[in-house]
Amino acid sequence: MLCVKRLIRPTLALLAAVLLTAVLGSALQTHFNLAALRALDVAVPMAVQLRTTGADLLGFAPGYAGLVAAGFLVAFLATALLRRRWPGRRSLWFACAGAASQLAMVLVMQAVFGLTALSIARSSAGVAALMLAGAAGGLLYARLGARPTAA
Repeated sequence: MLCVKRLIRPTLALLAAVLLTAVLGSALQTHFNLAALRALDVAVPMAVQLRTTGADLLGFAPGYAGLVAAGFLVAFLATALLRRRWPGRRSLWFACAGAASQLAMVLVMQAVFGLTALSIARSSAGVAALMLAGAAGGLLYARLGARPTAA
């Protein structure tokens, strides 16, 4: 029973981190796609922007969340192991791990599929935006997953 209790906090923290990153990443992807249309002088009213963002949150974000979860599992486990050797700065470690997982996801998908599977990843700004979303998720994981200190 004690072992299960020790897994509840990090599991819930991981789910929250994945959700945050998937929502941010999906919204960013929508923004980048609509900005590309605007650059071509296509009118994109705010109502269309909001409707498209909502549709992408329902259609794109769940699949993207699966990719984020897989990347976070690997990155956060590796980070936990590295922190045993170099402790401290939990928030920084996990924020960097979240960002790195998103970069790794983009690079692995390009290597496997031979193309950029996420349209946002077609530019360095888009990859950086995904990395920031991953960093936000990593930071949330660090904050929520930490064991409370005894007062």
